[in-house]
Amino acid sequence: MDFGTIKENLKKHYYRSMRQFIEDVELVFRNCYMYNGETSQVSIMCKEVQDEYIKQCETLNIAFYITDLESEDERP
Repeated sequence: MDFGTIKENLKKHYYRSMRQFIEDVELVFRNCYMYNGETSQVSIMCKEVQDEYIKQCETLNIAFYITDLESEDERP
């Protein structure tokens, strides 16, 4: 997963819930650390982006938009 794919998914209205979107964003961070190593320059930059992402999620109170009902709606 990468931010370009997430952007395209947003344009296509792919995400049915906030939770799906957040899972993809967090997957980008996990993949970065896994494939580049925790101490690489890329991972150091990734950590800065992730820190800003967390800060923005807190500012926007994203947790408010993720509910237990949301996961029930995602069931087939």
